[in-house]
Amino acid sequence: MSKLTYILLSFFILLTINSISATEKEVVGEFIQEEKYVKAIGYLQKSMPDIALHLLFDILEYDSLDIEFTTKVKISIAEGYREKREYEKGISILYQVIYNKKISYQNLIRAYNRLSALFTENTNSNYPYIDSALKYSLISLELSKQYNYEKYIASTLNELGYIYREKDYTHKAEEYYLRAYNIYYNDENYLHAANVAINLSVIYADSKKYTHANSILDKFITILEEEEYRYMFMRLYLQKSYVYERMGICDSSYKYLARGRISQKHYFMDKIDNQIHEMAAKYELKQKENKIIEEKIIIEDHKKHIIYLTIIVISLFIVFIISILIMFMRRKVAHQKQRISEYENKLLENKIVHKEDELTNAIAHYVSLNELLRVIKSHINQKDYKEAVSTINMNISNENNWLQFNKQFSENNPQFFYNIKTIYPNLTENETKLMALLYLNLKSKEIAEILSITLSSVNKSRQRLRKKLELPLNTDLYNYLKDNF
Repeated sequence: MSKLTYILLSFFILLTINSISATEKEVVGEFIQEEKYVKAIGYLQKSMPDIALHLLFDILEYDSLDIEFTTKVKISIAEGYREKREYEKGISILYQVIYNKKISYQNLIRAYNRLSALFTENTNSNYPYIDSALKYSLISLELSKQYNYEKYIASTLNELGYIYREKDYTHKAEEYYLRAYNIYYNDENYLHAANVAINLSVIYADSKKYTHANSILDKFITILEEEEYRYMFMRLYLQKSYVYERMGICDSSYKYLARGRISQKHYFMDKIDNQIHEMAAKYELKQKENKIIEEKIIIEDHKKHIIYLTIIVISLFIVFIISILIMFMRRKVAHQKQRISEYENKLLENKIVHKEDELTNAIAHYVSLNELLRVIKSHINQKDYKEAVSTINMNISNENNWLQFNKQFSENNPQFFYNIKTIYPNLTENETKLMALLYLNLKSKEIAEILSITLSSVNKSRQRLRKKLELPLNTDLYNYLKDNF
């Protein structure tokens, strides 16, 4: 009796462990939607609105989103339409947002800011859109100052600069652009700062301040990584071409025009590659979903087998009890039948023990198999790629690898580290490593992978290294190292 109770208890515990509560599913679902949103914003920053919009609309299909997150997604959809130049669609969405009284001030400010941008760019309409752009920019600026949202203050100042430039108020436009530029640059938001720098460069070039126009563009050509921000470099190069055209230096104008067109070509090639990767990812996701369905079917079959087995065990137990009763009744019939009954009883007991052993082994095997399946299912469902990447990164770079690299590098460049330490004795070990990797002409992305740090950390390290070596900002570190070491 106790063994049967144990079997039934194990069965119900197994069912309880396999069931995931609705709350847990909801938390996992919200986390997945947040990840999608971050990816979508990344695509918008790289001017890839088609991929971004696909992800954003996919998020809206999820039922359990709160109003703030839903509003944030809708504003980003409007921004995607702005990048696709489908201005009326974006404006329609944002009007719905700003008339919703339940949203936060942060989302409301962002909505007014993007509404201003849509009106600013929609120059093909007969409606006086520039006046609407000014109206919503001023509302956004007032609210941003009231609630101290510096990011939106800078964005709104940039929009106001564009509006006043369209109205031919050049000095006022320059003033707003400079304020926006300083906020972004001081906050090290170099991508947005570069966007404002291009606008400032136009004003400087039109005012014949060619040195200012070129220097502000050169700053971001040096700071930003071209492979990471091809669209921005396309704009920077084309603006440089415009400045040199205004200066009447045709050779330089043509050179930067050519570089701009090359960046434009690479940008569209990257865009196509991303779309291909997205389709491949969808295919892989479908395959994984099919695999999960198959595993669920297998688990359900195992559950049915356990139920059938439990029914059999209970039935056998009942038969066993009945047999014992019959055995005791037949004892009275005759002494001769007693031995036969005892023999049959022993045979039946052995059979039941054998069956129970088989059942116990089967359940133990099922529990073990189910544990393995749960682990696999957990990895698939959680998609914990960040933790996996972090673990890989922590194990990729170790001291032995660096010592082996140092030895190989020193064999090929025997005087490099000696000369570095002699000329610059105050350099840290990490800075010496960075100089060795730069000497090999590795890209920032490759250096980030080798040193297990972020791309932005590499860029900051390069800036600090230039400062420590007392080199101008526009000095190419690779050429400097090759020429001097």
